[in-house]
Amino acid sequence: MSLAHKAILGLSLGTSHIGVAVISNDRLIHWQVRKFKGPWNPTRPEQLLEFIMGIVGKYEVREIAVKLPTKAHFSKRLIHIVADLGMYAAFSHLCIQSYRIHDLKQSLGERSLNKRHLMKIACERFPVLERTYQKELANKKPYHVKMFEAIIAALCMQSEQNREVSSDIIKSIFHN
Repeated sequence: MSLAHKAILGLSLGTSHIGVAVISNDRLIHWQVRKFKGPWNPTRPEQLLEFIMGIVGKYEVREIAVKLPTKAHFSKRLIHIVADLGMYAAFSHLCIQSYRIHDLKQSLGERSLNKRHLMKIACERFPVLERTYQKELANKKPYHVKMFEAIIAALCMQSEQNREVSSDIIKSIFHN
């Protein structure tokens, strides 16, 4: 892996399905919704973590951006999943950052965006998503929203890194 390679894993967590996106070198290289069938069971957190570990290994992920639900939708089960993910990230020396929906909207410069607008922004950035977006608009029950949230979370983390790099460059210019 080259130094320029920085794969970011975007996640939008839930207890029955999660949205996943991997951005590397400014390219969307993986995106999906992963549904875990059946009712909740005690092995679900382990299943989720094993799935995430597989993505991290396959794409050499170094950073994880996690979109968390609002506090009203944050169950004890989800707290358990987030805690396990945090421990895994710390153990694996991965940078992890969490975002709520208002953080994602703010990073895009607009607090009044709805989820449809967020999905459209992801499509504008990655045109390959347009077909999935159109399919999602036709769905009576949202299915791909979590995937789009994961993409926006990864873009948010990438954007923050770009601002930090720009700030470091400006500081180095003025300190030399």
